[in-house]
Amino acid sequence: MPCFLAALEDARAAAHGIDVLIGPEGGFAEEERALLLRQPNILRLAGRALSKVVPLRDRLSVCAAAGPMGSAVTEALCFDTAVVGLRRAGRTTSAEDTRVAAAEMAARGVDLLLFAGGDGTARDIYDATAGEVPVLGVPAGVKMYSGAFARNPEAAGDATLAYLRERRAARRLRPAEVVDLDEDSDWRGRTLRIYGRFLVPSGRSHVLGTKAQRSSATDETLLEALSAQIVEEMEPERLYILGPGTTIGRIRRRLGMEDRLLCVDAVCDSNPVGLDLGEAALLELLAEAPAATVLAGVIGGQGSLFGRGNQQISAAVLKRVGADNVTVVCGEGKLLDLDPMQLHVDTGDAGVDQALCGYRRVRVAPQRSVVVEVTT
Repeated sequence: MPCFLAALEDARAAAHGIDVLIGPEGGFAEEERALLLRQPNILRLAGRALSKVVPLRDRLSVCAAAGPMGSAVTEALCFDTAVVGLRRAGRTTSAEDTRVAAAEMAARGVDLLLFAGGDGTARDIYDATAGEVPVLGVPAGVKMYSGAFARNPEAAGDATLAYLRERRAARRLRPAEVVDLDEDSDWRGRTLRIYGRFLVPSGRSHVLGTKAQRSSATDETLLEALSAQIVEEMEPERLYILGPGTTIGRIRRRLGMEDRLLCVDAVCDSNPVGLDLGEAALLELLAEAPAATVLAGVIGGQGSLFGRGNQQISAAVLKRVGADNVTVVCGEGKLLDLDPMQLHVDTGDAGVDQALCGYRRVRVAPQRSVVVEVTT
């Protein structure tokens, strides 16, 4: 019995540890599309994953948390759904809702717990299930350092379909770390902690790895020098959008700003013009800016460029900036550790993804770039 679980907030807002991402509504019948368009953004993302499982619809018994936490999308796609957990269906949900639903799903002996969210949701599910239930994450949060998440919603659906089509005795699982920021450290800090391990379907082509937490001393030295060079190159009156992560944090420090692990900030003429910005605030700044550049890092061990951990830099923001005005900064060692050496994008907009895909130069040191393929 597979199940779907989602917490409800908007990851494109300036927040730190939330569980929703907007996605396109392709792949549905007309009546299903109309219903999903009236639902919160998380359900459209989940629908992209679950639409891949529709071929097994008549053979599955599905349980889901109430309303916007799951049953709204399973019922829209005509799955036979048993509602579990707290039965209310309002817009406001909590970590407790997630834990209660996950615990009941585990007690029912589900074959696979498919959830949408980020590391916070993953931790809540781990707390409720002790990692004893096979899980797979649809990437939908601000923080996604854990190894339980699929590459994108479609990959989550494909992996779920392949797993459920296997005879139970033949299903293969592998361990995946549950990683999140240490609760004892400030959210602006850099400390990550392993909280436990899930079992996830073993197809590595669908599921990305755990975020790499360390870079080499050589990378550190070269990235510090590169950060200084990037600051020197900044053009007058151009808006620079600084993505989250430790790599871009070096540029913040060069500008005299606080190093903020999860925030998206903006500077112009070397001065901050917006801190901890969400999608709406970024679009307002872009409407007034004569030119703009996005400075983005890469999630080590996963190769995610856009679509994980930086939803504030949304498809709408990237469309306004333009793919040619995206500068990718990454340590060379981090790139070489990727297997395969590819970067991934999943903005929820096929046109924006296509514009970002192809071979792109990644700046790794002063006067040095590495050409890397970007794919979905």
